[in-house]
Amino acid sequence: MVQWFNSTTFDIVGDLALGFSFGNLEIARYDGWISVIFAQSKPAALAVTFRFLGLDGVLKAMLPNSAIEKRRCHAETANAKIHRRLEKEQGQDEQRSRFHDVCTTV
Repeated sequence: MVQWFNSTTFDIVGDLALGFSFGNLEIARYDGWISVIFAQSKPAALAVTFRFLGLDGVLKAMLPNSAIEKRRCHAETANAKIHRRLEKEQGQDEQRSRFHDVCTTV
């Protein structure tokens, strides 16, 4: 039941914020990017704590290269999704502008 609510929430938020659903409900499991978000929530909280305490160097020394690579991959995926949304939004702005021009010209 919890997974269903999480899937619904991510699909709705993805549709509203990014312009597309993650499809979690259709595939009955989390999208790969969503799984990474859940898996990284505790390590991210720990990283924020270390950073707040000024112990960034200690944390970086303790992290395996695989964790750093996962973080980099997650950031790249997030940026790609945001850029995809922004490109789509620019196209919609052009359509709105043309629609406005047609409606306002007499």
